[in-house]
Amino acid sequence: MLKSLVSSKWLYENLDTPHLVVLYTTLIPKKESIATEVKSQQIKGARFFDLQAIFRDQNIDLLNSFPSVEQFELGCRTLGINKNSKIVVYDSLGIYSSPRVWFLFNNMGHESVFVLNGGLEEWINSGYPTVNKKEE
Repeated sequence: MLKSLVSSKWLYENLDTPHLVVLYTTLIPKKESIATEVKSQQIKGARFFDLQAIFRDQNIDLLNSFPSVEQFELGCRTLGINKNSKIVVYDSLGIYSSPRVWFLFNNMGHESVFVLNGGLEEWINSGYPTVNKKEE
């Protein structure tokens, strides 16, 4: 397994690890051929990483722009993330938008970030529990 991916089994076994932060994110694809249904379930304790409203440059009108360092740090603090956090990010479309979050964290100097291999779908298919998604 690649060092930037973790399995559903690994995440399930480590959910109670101190400093572990589970993030979910989503970018709705514009191509009709890609499923766009966002599931109403999430992994317990997961926090929403809002790529479109929080973690992009708010000063320009481009949805996929890079946030400033200050904006990124403020958004992370709001989510309870600090330099000691170990982060696992997933999305509901397998591995679609979660690599972008991985990329953002790595570019901002945070190396302890991982993508859940297969995303929420793999988590559910592995039989692990979910809870109703919180309002975003």
